[in-house]
Amino acid sequence: MTRPQALIEHIPQQMRRSYDRIAPVYDRGWPKAKRIAWTSAWEDRAVNKQLVRRLPPGGRVLDLGCGVGVWLKMFRVAGFRVAGIDQSPRMVQFSRRRNPGSPVFCRDMRRPGFAAGSFDGILSMYAIIHVPQADQPEVFRHMFRLLKPGGHFLINVCRGATEYVGEHHGEWLYWSGSSVAESFRRIRNAGFKILWHRGLGPRNDHHMWILGRKPETRRNGDAQGTVVAARRELTRAMSRAGVKTLRDIERVVDAGRS
Repeated sequence: MTRPQALIEHIPQQMRRSYDRIAPVYDRGWPKAKRIAWTSAWEDRAVNKQLVRRLPPGGRVLDLGCGVGVWLKMFRVAGFRVAGIDQSPRMVQFSRRRNPGSPVFCRDMRRPGFAAGSFDGILSMYAIIHVPQADQPEVFRHMFRLLKPGGHFLINVCRGATEYVGEHHGEWLYWSGSSVAESFRRIRNAGFKILWHRGLGPRNDHHMWILGRKPETRRNGDAQGTVVAARRELTRAMSRAGVKTLRDIERVVDAGRS
C-alpha cells in the first residue's frame, strides 16, 4: 500500500498506480438492489436531466476522467459520439473494452489534447476532486477551449476547502477542493456561465454538482460580424453606382454639390 506522504509528494504518479490497482473493482461494479450497478439512480437522473437533454442528437461528448467507461457507454448507447481520457492505463483498458471503437486515451486532464471546439458536451464525474487546487483553473480553461460555443458541461467538485489523503478500496488516494464560491469564481473566470448547482447524494457525500454553458459568441465577435456585413453592403452599393476608387467617390460627391 502506498504511504500517504509519498502520495502527496508525487500525486499524479501515485494516483495512477492506485487507480490501476483499483480498476478491476470498478469494472466489476457493485451489488445494488439485487443487481450489479456502476452508478446510483440519483446520479443517472442528474446526468440525464441536466446534461443529456441539452445536447444535440448525435453530438460529441468528452468524459474527463472516464474511469472504466461506464458513463461513456451510457452516452454512446444513447446515440452520442463519445471520447474519453483517464490517467490510469488500466482504467483506459477497461473503458476501451466497454466502448469498442470509441477514442479513449491515457492522458492527464491538465493536458487533454483534442482540437478547440471539438465537443458539444463535457462530463467529469469524481475526477476533478483529485486535481490539486492550484491546477483546477487550468482544467476549467481546457474545458472552455474544447467545448463548442453553446456547449454544456456537468462536473462535480468537493463542497469545501480541503486537501487530504485517504484510503479507498485498499489504496491511498488524494482529494482536493475549494469553497463552493471559489469553484464558481474559477469556472466563471474560464468564461463559463453557471446554469445549475446542487449538492447531491447521501448525507455524508461531499460533492457539489455544477452545470455550465459556454456562451454562443463573445460580444466583440458579434460586433465584428456586424462590421463585415456593413462593408459587404457598402461594396454592393458602390458597385451599383459605378464607384470603384477613391477618385470615383470624389467625383460622385462633387456631382452632388453642383
